[in-house]
Amino acid sequence: MTVTKWSRRPSVQFRRRREVLRVLRAADELDVVFQPIVDLNKLACVGYEALARFPDGRPPDLWFAEARAVGLEKLLEMAALWRAVETFSLRGSLSVNLSPATAVSREFADFVRRCPTGIDLTIELTEHAAVADYPTLVHALAPMRHAGVQVAVDDAGSGVSSMRHVLAIEPDIIKLDCSLVSGIDVDSRRQALAGSLEQFAEQVGAVVLAEGIERHEEWETCQDLGIPLGQGFYFGRPCPLPA
Repeated sequence: MTVTKWSRRPSVQFRRRREVLRVLRAADELDVVFQPIVDLNKLACVGYEALARFPDGRPPDLWFAEARAVGLEKLLEMAALWRAVETFSLRGSLSVNLSPATAVSREFADFVRRCPTGIDLTIELTEHAAVADYPTLVHALAPMRHAGVQVAVDDAGSGVSSMRHVLAIEPDIIKLDCSLVSGIDVDSRRQALAGSLEQFAEQVGAVVLAEGIERHEEWETCQDLGIPLGQGFYFGRPCPLPA
């Protein structure tokens, strides 16, 4: 007769869940930094994107991926969202990252009703989780948009999935992927693609935001292409608001 020896070491799933729950229990220790969003013509800050930072220094994408793997992504995203609003001491535009599932959840709908006045909220729909039913997503987002929440699609130009997002969701803001913006001043193909997306946005009533602008020449090229908004280290790194 064979005796099975059970390991007392916790499984990887268990450890991940325990780590995420630890963060959720101490949500006030979750840091949020803000990166400016800039009007490329006026060189004026018109809003901020909120970005979560975790106590152990691991990348946020890793944390949210682990939370998704153990069924806690919505709770972690909502904790980061509330923390961003609590930390945001200004009036104006605030952009946050949410998965499609969280964006259409009851918890987010409650948040929109309770969101402090003076904050114009934009949700950037992340591509970490595939959208199985776009009509349902669009229908669920309608009340949020009616309440004044804007919808942005991230990483446009980086692949087929991002463009499918743009066509199906009809976002208010189209964020050009960093890979498209990097070196755009010396690459005619990048310029052609970014320019065509800007023309498309004008026709459908959306606004283009170029991510990852790190050099003066990239800013000038985006400006010449008619892109109205930008974000990147050239204008400011993510940091606490007082800085």
